[in-house]
Amino acid sequence: MLRRTPTGPSTTTVMVGMTALLGVTALLGASVLWGDPGLRAAPATTGAPARHPLTSTDFIKANGTVLRTDSGAGAAINLRGTNLGGWLVQEDWMSPLGEFALDRGGWTVTASTGSHASATVDGEQATHWSTSGPQRAGDQIRVDLRQPTWVNRVTLGTDRVGEHPRRLAVETSSDGQTWTNVAQQGGTDQETVVRFGLQKTRFLRLVAVDLDAAPWSISELNLFNDPVAHDAGWTAQASATATGTTPAAAVDGDPTTAWQSGVPQAPGQALTIDMQRVIQMDRLLLDAGSAAPDDFARSWEILTSTDNVTFEHAASGFGSGRTTLVDFQGWKWGRYLRIVNHATAPQWWSVADVAVYTGNQMDRAGWQISASEGQAPERVIDGDVGTRWSTGSPPAGRPAHHR
Repeated sequence: MLRRTPTGPSTTTVMVGMTALLGVTALLGASVLWGDPGLRAAPATTGAPARHPLTSTDFIKANGTVLRTDSGAGAAINLRGTNLGGWLVQEDWMSPLGEFALDRGGWTVTASTGSHASATVDGEQATHWSTSGPQRAGDQIRVDLRQPTWVNRVTLGTDRVGEHPRRLAVETSSDGQTWTNVAQQGGTDQETVVRFGLQKTRFLRLVAVDLDAAPWSISELNLFNDPVAHDAGWTAQASATATGTTPAAAVDGDPTTAWQSGVPQAPGQALTIDMQRVIQMDRLLLDAGSAAPDDFARSWEILTSTDNVTFEHAASGFGSGRTTLVDFQGWKWGRYLRIVNHATAPQWWSVADVAVYTGNQMDRAGWQISASEGQAPERVIDGDVGTRWSTGSPPAGRPAHHR
């Protein structure tokens, strides 16, 4: 049971059992859970001092998107656990965002202009960082994640109408000195979502690219590590390639390298990727790269194959910017991906990065399994329920099990 007890000004993080938190979450729905001074878990020891009768101030309650003490009128509280994203929940819909974001504990946020940069990670929609004036090219907000972290999506939320970035660049860095542009796109009101190929970074920087009379503000900033296929060992072939580039640059995981067609876009041009194994996938991200952001396919089709002979249609559509997110509208299976251009355009066609999304399933390719005893521990990730790893003998002191 959770109740308030008198404390000093320090903030207390509450650790509760899974059952208790699941009950609270299931009843109240997804809510933002943040720091609460004065919240304590009632000790289960005998002989504890008597407690005052329960009143409305002893209960937590959802107030908008935030859980608060004093029946929704007090301080916002933070229930922290050990699951992905820092939320002590079993299902992603139970988290405040409706999905798992990365845990923001320990992050440091600074800005080149304006004030209250830390408000972007405080869990309060009512607080925000703002440029406090017209947004200018070069205005930026910088996040120190404290440790190298895998990231491939950024979301920026604001409830201030019209105060979204008109055009935004996302940059990553391992040392805070040398930066790599991994994405650049326009913003949208209320929430701007930026996707890019999976990057391991300690620092992340958001930079305004265009001028606008409206301020740029952020209420909440979140980062995600969406499951994507492991691309080690992938190979690629193309129908045409510019001198000095190679199809392999499209699948090397480096957004600073790119394959280029070397000729203007024309129907029938194709890039074929061998993922070395059959993969279950539901989306695809194509990035033209920072060096040639306008060299995206104007009209494209995605085909899949298990044998590189017979290909099936997976999706088709039109490109409109540097990055193209392709939704297969369901699961597709294949070892080979063929991306075909169907448009005529004066620009070359460029692909700097390809990310294959695997729904909510982590790709186990590249994992290494070991065990203290027994044989073939790799069977626990071979995808075959008919194989297994076993100790081979019962632990010491335990009788053997006979069928």
